[in-house]
Amino acid sequence: MVYSEYFNIERQALDALRGAVKPFELQILSLITFGCPTAYYIYRKNLEVASFALCVVQWNKYFDLEITQYPIERLRYIGKTLAPTILQKEIDCPDQEPIEDLLLKFRALNIPTLAKSSWGLDGTTMEVAFFLQTSQTEARYSWWGDVPKEWKDLESLTQEAILLFRKQSHTKGWFYI
Repeated sequence: MVYSEYFNIERQALDALRGAVKPFELQILSLITFGCPTAYYIYRKNLEVASFALCVVQWNKYFDLEITQYPIERLRYIGKTLAPTILQKEIDCPDQEPIEDLLLKFRALNIPTLAKSSWGLDGTTMEVAFFLQTSQTEARYSWWGDVPKEWKDLESLTQEAILLFRKQSHTKGWFYI
């Protein structure tokens, strides 16, 4: 019962991370095994104006694991529907240039649709998705562990994007795990 509750919460959390912000220009999911899975979004605040904002969404899986793992903790939630503990923070960015530059770099990527990748149990699964609202098209790339060599440019831009999110969130006085 305990594990099925946790896996149900996990499934809900991953759905919440993938669907937290729509429509988005860029979505990065870092689904880390030993840490809190996090989604990073760049989206338009105003569809008529090129005004971008950042959003960080994180699942506090350790809190949810504690609720389902320990019977004494579970007693507190008897009769309540368990839902994932999701933290979400919007980050306004007065300086739009770094975001626009980053999006231009992602759009200029020329990488194969599919590539050979490794798989495993522990580690990090990364997902990067692009959505072009004007044409309603989406592309999603996913890899586990080491990025396929054909996607190295995608990985370096992904890391650059995560650094931008961290820099912007620290500037705004908000730190995340």
